[in-house]
Amino acid sequence: MLRRVDLRDEQADATVVLGASGSAGPDAALDTVRAIIADVRERGDEALRDTTAHFDGVHLDAIRVDPERVAAAWAGAPPELRAALEFAAGRIRAYHEAQRDAAAEPGWGADGIAVTELVRPVGRAGLYVPGGRAAYPSTVLMTAIPARVAGVGELALCVPPGPDGYPPDSTLAAAHLAGVDEVHRIGGAQAIAALAYGTATIRPVDVIVGPGNRYVSLAKGEVSGDVGIDSLAGPSELVVIADSSTPPEHVALDLMAQAEHGPDGTAVVIAWDPAVLDAVDTALGELVAAAPRRAEIESNFAGGGVSVLVRDGAQAVAVSNLVAPEHLELAVADPDALLERVECAGAVFCGPWAPAVIGDYVAGPNHVLPTGRSARFASALRVDTFRKHIHVVRMDRPALEGVAPHVAVLTAVEGLASHGEAVARRVRP
Repeated sequence: MLRRVDLRDEQADATVVLGASGSAGPDAALDTVRAIIADVRERGDEALRDTTAHFDGVHLDAIRVDPERVAAAWAGAPPELRAALEFAAGRIRAYHEAQRDAAAEPGWGADGIAVTELVRPVGRAGLYVPGGRAAYPSTVLMTAIPARVAGVGELALCVPPGPDGYPPDSTLAAAHLAGVDEVHRIGGAQAIAALAYGTATIRPVDVIVGPGNRYVSLAKGEVSGDVGIDSLAGPSELVVIADSSTPPEHVALDLMAQAEHGPDGTAVVIAWDPAVLDAVDTALGELVAAAPRRAEIESNFAGGGVSVLVRDGAQAVAVSNLVAPEHLELAVADPDALLERVECAGAVFCGPWAPAVIGDYVAGPNHVLPTGRSARFASALRVDTFRKHIHVVRMDRPALEGVAPHVAVLTAVEGLASHGEAVARRVRP
């Protein structure tokens, strides 16, 4: 079921695990993305209608979903769905409010120079939520709630239309609950282009957040710089470090849970006991055969499923750090012994009772996480993704006089005479 890699030899090359994604080179996809972005920038709504007809098979009259339909989706949602969404929203909001408040720092000062910060939200944020293979109301909450907590004034959501021409009602219901201002039934690279540059229907935003397929991720990379982005959040990734203390069925189910998201994902299990890997393979064989989304899971495992045998726990974490996964599960008896070695992961789930699925829904922290090894330098979507920090500097004449000699030396070395004079003339007797 999973490709087996043995790294116990000291000379073994751990980079073979990086083939886990199984995706083809990005050149053709990137060419397509660039063509779509250029088309949307030139033709606006007309290009959105044409690309939606081509990629989604839906011919749109209006691009924006009528707000009354969004409200009706919430009103008509089953009570158990409304309760689950409200519970998840409460957890997500509480976590991100704590994150916002903890980031507030008092002023700093030294040598008579006082420095404070203005923290300001962006004015308008674009939220991207995937569709097509599944509905993701949880991602609506994960993107919209931190933006609202940050104080963003306007939220525009793009989500691909289903066969009936509209996003799923559960997605619309979550948008209503989270206070999204606009819902547009557009997906793919064309949605990213519309959010970045605007059309007759969709006004441009300041930052774009949310996960998507490879085309969405490439498009976010292309427009970054013109707008802010959270990270290149692409196909789902999971690394599980396991020992015999965790039932192999649990490990198998966790790998399957991430694999059922769709193509080009990564599912890796690492252990130092061959019996653990064998038991996980056996469990996968039985469970995948009965899975409703068997085709998606098997496709993901074929390209990105790897079973890695290592010498010990230290090497297991070293391999995981190389992969830099979106999700990392420490499914071992003593997860804290390994946690201190973790350097690169979007989120870590410790022990047998904390599966990554909990992070997808109700743990509170965000499930929009860095993928494609970007966890080496990027972090989860957070309140500060939607905020700007503006330095404010105050000082009086004695303070300026005190630092002026140092400024004079530095400006002279750099050959910037006007820089030096801007200080020197202020402090001359």
